[in-house]
Amino acid sequence: MDFIIHREQYSAELFRNMELKTRDRYLQERFREFYLGTMYRIDSLIGLRKKNGKWLSNCVPLSAVRPYLVDIQLRQPFTDAQGLSLSIIRADTSRQLYLLLQSFVKSSKGRALFRHLQEDTQAHLTRCTDLYERLLGLQ
Repeated sequence: MDFIIHREQYSAELFRNMELKTRDRYLQERFREFYLGTMYRIDSLIGLRKKNGKWLSNCVPLSAVRPYLVDIQLRQPFTDAQGLSLSIIRADTSRQLYLLLQSFVKSSKGRALFRHLQEDTQAHLTRCTDLYERLLGLQ
């Protein structure tokens, strides 16, 4: 459970850095929204860990989540396009992870939380992809 929270915390930090570094006001606002959304996910995960942390850690085999333990980070300095492309990759892997975790959780509340997180990251993935395409002039 801790590594999931860590992934989200890194994402929050990434969005905060992107918000501060971009000169594009529209992107600043989007990165701020992404940051706030990620902080909401972190709060949800911390709440789940407090209630079911040990049980959840014991029911998810390491081999199932090993591919998600690798973390990609941006090198400084980075462009808006590079930041968005990393956001797309992270959102997609988080979506896949939350989908996987639904299958390991026995409680309906836990499954519902991971389903909500999976849907949230799917929406985030769509927004990042749209912003990336807009930035590149593809829309």
